[in-house]
Amino acid sequence: MSDRGVSKKVNTISQEQCPEHLRTNRSRFTRWFGRTFYRSIGWNLEGNIVDSERVLIVAAPHTSNWDFVFGIAAVLGINARVRWLGKHSIFKPGITWFMRWLGGIPVNRDQPDAVMGYVDEAVKKDNGVVLVVAPEGHA
Repeated sequence: MSDRGVSKKVNTISQEQCPEHLRTNRSRFTRWFGRTFYRSIGWNLEGNIVDSERVLIVAAPHTSNWDFVFGIAAVLGINARVRWLGKHSIFKPGITWFMRWLGGIPVNRDQPDAVMGYVDEAVKKDNGVVLVVAPEGHA
């Protein structure tokens, strides 16, 4: 049987993939940007974030800085309020506010106990939390 003449529905990225209590209040433009990025590279985002108060997402293996770009585009496209852990050295003066706006929590490996304080603060502040951890793909 042939697929000719049969149009396949393309799944678009939407905030419907994120439970309402885990959404944030990003602008229409920001959501459009995330969706358009994925569409422009020919990718779709399948599935939904589980409807739970606390969600942990392990993004592995983390082998390229492009992982960050793809991840943030997905977060923007589905309008999710996500917190992610990143090495403190990427939180440079002048862009720290932007990284935090994207949900970043700086991790200094020399002071690992400080991370739990940031995570606890995010859980108390928000009505639920999605925490993304991307372990490095090398030793």
